[in-house]
Amino acid sequence: MPFSANEYRILIADDDASIQFFLGELLRKEGFEFDFAGTGRNALDCLKNNAYSLVLLDEKMPNMSGIEVLQ
Repeated sequence: MPFSANEYRILIADDDASIQFFLGELLRKEGFEFDFAGTGRNALDCLKNNAYSLVLLDEKMPNMSGIEVLQ
């Protein structure tokens, strides 16, 4: 079965705008759908409201770390 990037949705949880930009450009060029979360709490809200195939979590974010989001 052929791979189709638009079948996958990715959450990028990082408070660094340059990381968000770089990953967003890379994923956009490959045809992936993605969302950004700038804090751990925003990441949790996204996870409650959407289904993701992959979540990229920054370990150190404001008010809640990536590890805390996983817990």
